[in-house]
Amino acid sequence: MCVQNNQSFLKSKILDQAKVQALESGWLDEIPEICSVQAGLDKSIGRILFPAGTVEIIGFFLYCFDSQMLESYRLCDSSNLRTHEKIKLCLSIIFKLMLENKALFRVTFKKLLSPSCYLTGIRYLWRTVDLIWSEAGVDRSTDFNFYTKRSLLAGIYTSIALKLLYSRTEPDIDILIDRGIEISSVIKSFKARFFFG
Repeated sequence: MCVQNNQSFLKSKILDQAKVQALESGWLDEIPEICSVQAGLDKSIGRILFPAGTVEIIGFFLYCFDSQMLESYRLCDSSNLRTHEKIKLCLSIIFKLMLENKALFRVTFKKLLSPSCYLTGIRYLWRTVDLIWSEAGVDRSTDFNFYTKRSLLAGIYTSIALKLLYSRTEPDIDILIDRGIEISSVIKSFKARFFFG
């Protein structure tokens, strides 16, 4: 436990430096080494803690971001909300937090949308939408529906995130979420008719 706590502490120190570095120069491949030194650690520590390199530091950043979202969500009274309302609340919290770090998320998305990181970006996105669904309610589906729910939510998440991060104006988050959920409901209804008559 002490080792894990120490590793988390060191990872957080490197991440703090990495976020500053990413804002200045983007998510460079040399970030593990550069930020280890900037954090007052040996140059090799970054690669030891993040063997996959910069993309793994990004994954840790997004993991911390998701944890922040969950913490904020759990402070809200969601006991009387329906599942789609809980999902909307999660998304609303995520995007408001994202706008507070708009420049950092822009460089992060740019990195994850690059050909070398695209598949890793999909994996991180799936982790987030799976977390939202798990938090929003009991999801006992184990069939194709399990993947459909998460795929639709991933589409909503990506579409709204890109609009918020790259729009010259500041769109209304709630309107974007409502529109996304409405479109996904239509797709889900079409899928049900297509597969089941």
